[in-house]
Amino acid sequence: MGVFQTDAGLVPYIIGARRVAIVQPALSLLIEVMLSPVWVAVLIGEFPTYIFLLGGFLVGFAVVSDALLTARSSTSDTFEDDR
Repeated sequence: MGVFQTDAGLVPYIIGARRVAIVQPALSLLIEVMLSPVWVAVLIGEFPTYIFLLGGFLVGFAVVSDALLTARSSTSDTFEDDR
């Protein structure tokens, strides 16, 4: 059963990782770590400490800022190629 659960998530990840910069797949793996305390709080009712929330905020900030910077740079690259 674990083989199917692991492969079901990793196969699309590996296929998609070939098409983007290496930073984006690495940061996307950290989203799982960031959201784990949220799932525990929702399902079990055990709430994380402030240091975990701070770490999750930093990871989320890194993911969002990388996505925004990548989107801006790819948009500017597209406009330069059209000239």
